[in-house]
Amino acid sequence: MKSFYRGRSRLAKAMAAAMSTSCVLLTVGQALGQANQVPVVRQVADGKPWTMTMLTENRTMKLTLNADGTGKMEGGPMALSPTWRETAQGMCIKPMAIMPERCATLRREGATIVGVSDGEPQFRLQRP
Repeated sequence: MKSFYRGRSRLAKAMAAAMSTSCVLLTVGQALGQANQVPVVRQVADGKPWTMTMLTENRTMKLTLNADGTGKMEGGPMALSPTWRETAQGMCIKPMAIMPERCATLRREGATIVGVSDGEPQFRLQRP
């Protein structure tokens, strides 16, 4: 670093120091901003119930997802204990062992979360 400062004025040294500090603060600020952007699926998987409306079947049930990949679905012919996993754009959920896994992109629309599959809205989540 001595060669960089050789022959430079105090003002130049102070400006160089201020610029490097600003770069460090900007990098830390960017990292903190990214940390605050929690994926929608992690907001859904908070252990609190959601009202889930199946748009293709016009039926409503209660869905609760836990952070550990487990959950509860109530309001159908029988209560289910689904498992779920996070994906890059949303989540995949398997309602029960003998049913296939279904994946959806999650999109926030105000206080509502919409699950989209194959370009079509499949379900809507809202707090009761």
